[in-house]
Amino acid sequence: MGGEDIAGVLKFYYHSPRSELPIPDFAGDRNDKGSKKTEPHFLPDNMVAENFLKTCYPRNIKAVIDMDLPYLFWVTRKQEENSKIKNSQVVIGYLEVASHEMREDTVSGTELTGKPHHTIYGKGHLYAFDNAIETREIFGKVLTRVDFTHRFHVSHAQAERMLDHFSELDDIVHQCADEIARLDVKGYTCFPEICPVKQGCALYHNL
Repeated sequence: MGGEDIAGVLKFYYHSPRSELPIPDFAGDRNDKGSKKTEPHFLPDNMVAENFLKTCYPRNIKAVIDMDLPYLFWVTRKQEENSKIKNSQVVIGYLEVASHEMREDTVSGTELTGKPHHTIYGKGHLYAFDNAIETREIFGKVLTRVDFTHRFHVSHAQAERMLDHFSELDDIVHQCADEIARLDVKGYTCFPEICPVKQGCALYHNL
């Protein structure tokens, strides 16, 4: 794909089976390593960050910054409590990239590792699973780990098709932020000692 025909990147995240909403697997229930997933990370005022607490798919994030791309599209698969049920892989929403910075990786909730990583911020848009669009419809196939790590660019035509699909649908990013605040009672995704926005964060005030 030529550089002039790149509008954004893809990023996969594991969905939490604890919710019908498309929130990340914050408690590590269904991902392959059992690790807690903090990204996408919900911030106040419908803002969302990627790679806020921990680095994940760093090449994708760096590409957004280096190429000054306007969009990151989230891909996931709805996880059921019955792990034998396998739902379709879908594009569930997107991030309108507004800014970026370098942050440090976190471990054990409050500790900084000293290892820097890129973080991007912007207005997040997430949609109900019933309103998602299957990756097969946009990319002609179910995407693989190789796609997410090496073939993650999105063309202008693909981006336009996804944006058009979501344009008339109800954006539920605020409900997703509230859902994390309600469910994450152990604070897997909230590190208040090092959080720059905790006073405006619903999760912080619920802990």
